[in-house]
Amino acid sequence: MNKLHSSKLVVLLFASLFVLASCNSALFSKSVFNRTERRISGPKRSNPKVREPRQVRSAKKQQEKRQERIDKDYDKFVKNSRKRSFEIQSPDVKARMKQNESHIAARDKAKDKNIRSASKNRARKFR
Repeated sequence: MNKLHSSKLVVLLFASLFVLASCNSALFSKSVFNRTERRISGPKRSNPKVREPRQVRSAKKQQEKRQERIDKDYDKFVKNSRKRSFEIQSPDVKARMKQNESHIAARDKAKDKNIRSASKNRARKFR
């Protein structure tokens, strides 16, 4: 009788351990853990849009306008300088300069054509 009683006690002990282990795993499931973690850390925000003050925006806009005006003036200065340097040359030097410009344009056109055909051949290789 004592042996039977002890075997029932051992079975009951194993059953209670099994039930407690399953209850503990249910208590600390991943979804519950994530929910509590979310509650603690708060909602995740992507980069919030920061709006600059009006003075900063207007200052940037004015700076862009100034920069555009400076670039425009510089381009105008370069154009006038080239025009003047061409005008002060003798007629035979002017003719040579014009000829050089046409040679340069033709050379650049041929170079661009070669680059296009080479890139087309390379693109064909990876189709």
